[in-house]
Amino acid sequence: MFARRGFGGGMPFRGGGRGRDAYAMLLLAQLAHQVWMLPNKPPVTVALMALLSALHFGAPSGAASAAGAFCLRPASLAAAGWLTPTALRRLVVSPLIHASDYHLAYNLSSLLWKGASLEAQGSVRFAVMLAVLSVLTPVAQVLLSGAAAAVGFSDWWWECSVGCSGVLFALKTVSTYDDPGQSHVMGFAVPSRWAAWAELALLYFFMPSSSFVGHLAGICAGLAYLALQRRGALAQAGRVLRRVLASLGRLLEPAPAQARHARRDEDAPQPQAQPRFTGGGVPLGRGAGGPGDRALPGQGGLRYRG
Repeated sequence: MFARRGFGGGMPFRGGGRGRDAYAMLLLAQLAHQVWMLPNKPPVTVALMALLSALHFGAPSGAASAAGAFCLRPASLAAAGWLTPTALRRLVVSPLIHASDYHLAYNLSSLLWKGASLEAQGSVRFAVMLAVLSVLTPVAQVLLSGAAAAVGFSDWWWECSVGCSGVLFALKTVSTYDDPGQSHVMGFAVPSRWAAWAELALLYFFMPSSSFVGHLAGICAGLAYLALQRRGALAQAGRVLRRVLASLGRLLEPAPAQARHARRDEDAPQPQAQPRFTGGGVPLGRGAGGPGDRALPGQGGLRYRG
């Protein structure tokens, strides 16, 4: 997640315009080859990677302009109103926009590694996890920025950030929290539970332009997700979601062929009832009479058995 400070000023986002970063494009080509060589391609992860790439390279005015238009700036949200369409659009879209080609390539490579490992537990489960973390992460960033501004540190309040790395930090927190082993972060071996915190510190040290509060919000979102999961809230929400989807499926599924034919028969005009005769005769269809059949006077081919 990259950040730009200042309200309307400061350094603009770089990259993603007409001129492409050759090194980043090489990384993206290698990443596409890695996806192609995967024996089992994770569908949700690959679809999200394709969406992020399409939004970055398909922006009409360039990625830098899109980043400035949709970046997450808590001060702008407060000025516009928290529940206005503009504020909600920034909360939803800002994780999907990247400031440069290299920013996109770095996040996609991280997404492929984390997504492939987590999606092995189930694509639907991973999609729900992504949806929840994509909401919790920007909300946590706004809350952290507001808390910092309340104690006199207002830099985060005016910071304008884009990118999905906050969600990636949340995924890393979820995937390593219960891992008793060790992870390597930039060459340093640390306990896996603390790998996200180590990466937070090292990344900000080596890349000061990254959004510290955005990555911190991702870790907090991951911890909140684990807490909700262990309380059973996510399982209950998943059951409700499955019931809703099942109800929608029943409403949208085509009617069985027999039911369609039955409705068609009900709507079709009914033939007039054949005349009934007293005296024990049994009416027969045209040409169905036997040797003892006689035609009724004035009834054409209608016959009765006498």
